[in-house]
Amino acid sequence: HYMLWRLYGNIPVIDHLLTPDEYDYPQSTPQEAYDFMINELDAYVIGNLPETVSGMEIGRVTNGAALALKAKIVLFHNDETMMAEIASELKAVIDGGTYSLEDDLGYVFSNEGEFCNESVFEINHSEASNWGDWGWLSGGEGNIQVIMIGIRDYSGPEYSAGWGFSTVTPDLVDQYDAADLRKAATIIDVDELQGTYKEGYQHTGYFSKKYAPIDENTNSANPMTNYNNNIRVIRYSDVLLMASEAIIRSGGNLTDAQLYYDMVRERAFGDDTNNKNLSADQAGLDLIYEERRLEFALEGIRYWDLIRTNQAATALAAAGWTANKNEYLPIPQVEIDKTSGANKLVQNPGY
Repeated sequence: HYMLWRLYGNIPVIDHLLTPDEYDYPQSTPQEAYDFMINELDAYVIGNLPETVSGMEIGRVTNGAALALKAKIVLFHNDETMMAEIASELKAVIDGGTYSLEDDLGYVFSNEGEFCNESVFEINHSEASNWGDWGWLSGGEGNIQVIMIGIRDYSGPEYSAGWGFSTVTPDLVDQYDAADLRKAATIIDVDELQGTYKEGYQHTGYFSKKYAPIDENTNSANPMTNYNNNIRVIRYSDVLLMASEAIIRSGGNLTDAQLYYDMVRERAFGDDTNNKNLSADQAGLDLIYEERRLEFALEGIRYWDLIRTNQAATALAAAGWTANKNEYLPIPQVEIDKTSGANKLVQNPGY
């Protein structure tokens, strides 16, 4: 529901197994979907999950992940009445000591870093199934995103060849301070490599390092569809920065907000010499939003942050993004047609 709600806004809220005569299910408003998700989490999920999992259970959802998801939903909806509540809940997650920042961001995105101390929730992928059916990619267990973002036709040390999509913008590269260790853990500069490659679509010379293809991460029989790179959905640094933001927005303890923000900055620079002082106003929030861009670059978080903070129309103006249309995707016509003319799925404005 959370994923569909962000993408489409007006979605059917399904709270039970549908019978065939219920397939023409009506849409709910974004507010109704929001209320449903928060109620589900509070009434049935949070408090009913383990704090940690181990062994064969690794990868299952924990209570910390549920609390972090609730915070993400509240922040995306900009529900100011809930800021103090999620600030308190995230503080409990932090004080619980289950999670901690790893010393090296690069380690977090390595094979060895899967389900590390910083992992709150991640989607597990495996190269073991050796899937190779291009007609049914969803049937495999590998991460196909990896081959798509790799350097096109690359031949050289360290990386495997990819298709060259989703190149990194020079604007993002320029946002990193020279002393910021996250830059080297996030971005590949092809001019610094010894191998050869071909320029692909929207070539900039920069590629994602967090999910870059590496030979050891895939199956040699069908490598393109079988990368084992887990998708890091929620990291502990996200919990820290969400807590810091919620504290400021609820008028909470600025000392705690500063502490959580400093933890992320100090990991990024290796010490406290580059710390910045938060303030309990929009300027303080802007520092947190800037930090989120650098910390979670190329992890699929920035776009949603731009929308929820009302920055998308400015940041994405060159792409033609407009607030009264592009905040939602068009509902697929095939789904509208399935309602058999019942008009229960109404197209989003602007499409």
